[in-house]
Amino acid sequence: MDEPVGVDFGPIEGIPLSEGLQVLLDSLQPGQNPQHAAGLPPSPFARRQDREAVLERLGFQVPGLSVLRAAGQVEVVFSLDPEGLVPPGDLRPGGSAAVVVLYAPAEAVLQAEMAVRSASAVTSMHVQYGDLWPPAPPATLRLVTSGDATLVSVRGCRVGVQHHRPGQTRLAWQQSFEGVECNVTVYVPLPPVQTVQMLVQCDVLAGSGAAGS
Repeated sequence: MDEPVGVDFGPIEGIPLSEGLQVLLDSLQPGQNPQHAAGLPPSPFARRQDREAVLERLGFQVPGLSVLRAAGQVEVVFSLDPEGLVPPGDLRPGGSAAVVVLYAPAEAVLQAEMAVRSASAVTSMHVQYGDLWPPAPPATLRLVTSGDATLVSVRGCRVGVQHHRPGQTRLAWQQSFEGVECNVTVYVPLPPVQTVQMLVQCDVLAGSGAAGS
């Protein structure tokens, strides 16, 4: 018999999560050798961007995690491209670019973890625009190498939840910002139940009709 999928427990509109969904999320085991990068990107401070400048350059407001802002965490927005922000209309066919938003308890924590390429206390949100992922079918996957994963529905948006590493969860979904379709990936230094609870309490998916991955 196939395993239940997170979406089988219905749409999530708030907390607490249903008991069945919590049991499923708690059952997700971390990857033994995850291939996706989960460490901190290089030199974010050298490519730091002002939110208003990002909006003017890209034509959309980069999303954020309101719960972490409200908790007083430091937010740093920067471009992955060493040449700076590339507007969506300037991407070559099939190309993509990304903006990253980092959250840490203090800027000193972020700087210290950058020095050792760690991410034990840092949340990172990668907002990629351009070439999008293919839609992911609803499934709960037991993936020894990369970490177990399932798909949940948060305010109409299908969100992939993967126990990426011990104590770290990867979220992934697709969402439109001012008409620009984006892949959003978030690495959170929490186990799956607490990570989904955090996302539900943020306003990033409010009124979203986005598709998950």
